[in-house]
Amino acid sequence: MSNWRIHIVRKADLESHQIDVLDYVTAATRSEPGPSGSWNDPVCFDKLRAIVLNSTNSPIGLFHVGGPSWAIDVGWWVQPECRGQGYCSEALTLLADTLRAEGATSLAKILILDADYTRSRHLLDCFVRRFYGDAP
Repeated sequence: MSNWRIHIVRKADLESHQIDVLDYVTAATRSEPGPSGSWNDPVCFDKLRAIVLNSTNSPIGLFHVGGPSWAIDVGWWVQPECRGQGYCSEALTLLADTLRAEGATSLAKILILDADYTRSRHLLDCFVRRFYGDAP
C-alpha cells in the first residue's frame, strides 16, 4: 500500500492528547477482549502500540506486541466506530512489515478471543500471510 491512512506509534512516543483519548476509550471498553484491558498495566507499557489515524492524528486502536523475536505474539483492538472500514486490515499489514523490519522472525500461536470470530480470524490469516511473505 502506498497511501497509508494510519500509522503505528509506540505508547512511549504518544503525544499527551493521544494518551488522553486512549485513557478514555480503554476505560469505556475494558470488557472487550484485546489489548484495551492492558492499557494501564505497567508490565505491558513497552508492548503497547497505538493505531493512529493520519487525517486527525487521533488513536483509533491498539496493538499488544510481545514475546521474543522468534515467537512474536500480537493482540489488537480497534474502537467500535472505526471497525468495518479497513483500518484494522491496513494496520495489521503495516505491523507485519514493521515487525519484520525490526527483526522478528516468527510468530507465536495467536488466539482469537473476539465475539466476531470470523472477521478476526480473516484479519489474523492475512496478517500471518503478510508476515511470512505470502501476501502483497
